[in-house]
This record gives sequence, C-alpha cells and structure tokens, in this order.
Amino acid sequence: MSYGEQVTATTPSGNTVMLQLDVLPDMCPMCHHSMEPQRIGFYAIGDDVKRVRGIFKCPRKVCQEVFIGSYYRYDGPDQRYKLIHLAPSRPLPVTVPEEIAKISPTYVEIRNQAAAAEALKLNQLVGMGLRKALEFLVKDFAISEHPGEAENIKKMLLGPCIEKYLPDGNIKACAKRATWLGNDETHYIRKWEDHDVNDLKELIRLTINWIDSHLATKRFVGGMPEGKP
Repeated sequence: MSYGEQVTATTPSGNTVMLQLDVLPDMCPMCHHSMEPQRIGFYAIGDDVKRVRGIFKCPRKVCQEVFIGSYYRYDGPDQRYKLIHLAPSRPLPVTVPEEIAKISPTYVEIRNQAAAAEALKLNQLVGMGLRKALEFLVKDFAISEHPGEAENIKKMLLGPCIEKYLPDGNIKACAKRATWLGNDETHYIRKWEDHDVNDLKELIRLTINWIDSHLATKRFVGGMPEGKP
C-alpha cells in the first residue's frame, strides 16, 4: 500500500481541503487482484470533514470497476484519515471439490449466496443460508448413494435423513453437528451458545472433506478390485 498519501477533497459547501490519508487501496474489492487504483475524486461527508469518501477505479482491463473507499479521521496527533471500508465488494467464489460440485450444484449456489450476504454484513442471514446449503449437500449426496430412495430422501427432515442414509463415521458425525448449529441459526433460542457461525462453516467444511474422501475411496476401491492380477 501507499502510505501517507496527501490528497485534495471537496466539502459539501464546495470548498477544497488538503488531507493526509493513511493508505490507498492496493487490492480491488471486485476482482481481488493487486493494483494501483486510478483516483477519480475525494469528497468529505459533512463540513467537519471527519469522514471522507475516495472514488477509485481498477485499472485492470478485465475489470475497470469503480469502488469507494471510506476514510475516517480519528482524534490523534497525526490527523491522518484511516481507510475503514471498501464498497462494493464481490466475494470470492467458495472453493468446492469438483466431485461435490457435480453431486450438489445447488449447494454451491446457496453457499456462494451466503458468502455474498456475509460480505454485505447481512450477518443474520448467513447462518440461515449455510443451514439450507447443508441440507442440499446432505440430501444430494444421500440420493447419489441411494438413487432408488430419492423421493423419500427429499421429503425427510434433515436429522433423520443423516441418521438413515449417511455412512457411519466422520461424515455422519460432522453433518449431525453442523445440523445442530444450523438449526440454532434459524431458531429463536440457541442451544449451543458456545458455538457460532464460524463453527458451522468449519463443520460443513469437514463434512465436505469426509464426503470427498469417501467418494475418492469408493472410486479407487471399485476400480481396483482385490484378486485382479
């Protein structure tokens, strides 16, 4: 980042003032690439000039997005304006193993929407989105393992579905606990007060990892049967 940048800002009354910024953005919040932004202008919010908005443009030809940097002057000896937020911001797509994406594309779609809600600080919606994503992940995997039971799986509550159709072991253990925390995100009273949405994300990640390992193991064992010369 460029430190100690001096810029000129326009106040609401039309005056101009010189400001000392702590930094300029060095990564585009839309394409997530390092860059040196083009400066379009700086504008004070209020004549007390405590808050300033900087308008920037990503110089990358494949991006060219315009975004706003919010600066705030905290009381202190240097009187510099500190960068506190960039907007708009496009979240990076969630990384999902290829096999999981094939089995449950709807999981990927919902999980990315939950990430978008989190980027927009819509924190009350993130857990609910994760809970819905989990249900599609579990049921799509169960259907892939038991295609003849598809209609029954679709209609079941998530807990009984996990109990009946998921393999014993780590997949079931992690999926059950993810369901408990996911339910907390949709209910008025929390049962697991010592855990939060970050734990839910971690349990979903573990569930995916165990499913992916299960699928890979099944593929190799099936493709390399014992007794074959």
